[in-house]
Amino acid sequence: MSGLKWDLVFIMSLTSLVLAASTKGLLSVPAVVAVVLVSVVLRVAGRSRGKTIGQAVRAFFLIALPLASLALFVLSSGGGDPRQITAIAGSVFSLLLVIFGLYVMLRGMFTRR
Repeated sequence: MSGLKWDLVFIMSLTSLVLAASTKGLLSVPAVVAVVLVSVVLRVAGRSRGKTIGQAVRAFFLIALPLASLALFVLSSGGGDPRQITAIAGSVFSLLLVIFGLYVMLRGMFTRR
């Protein structure tokens, strides 16, 4: 049941991300349907098909989807201006670097020695 809850969270977050992109005019309705359906099918295949497909699907959802949502955020916030997109991407990258540094420090504090 625990995996089912996380799948529900994944489906809800993906749907909200894709719908937000659609309302901003970045994705068409057929593209929204295709993205949601392919993602759900991949998620089900990853859960039911064993190690090789499961690991590939897990890597896709852990790496490709966050990067795609980050790129979508930067592009939509930049409004099409290359200078703004570059500035926002630099700011987001520095924020991610700071958050990762904080994660490393906190993990070091709470790790058993």
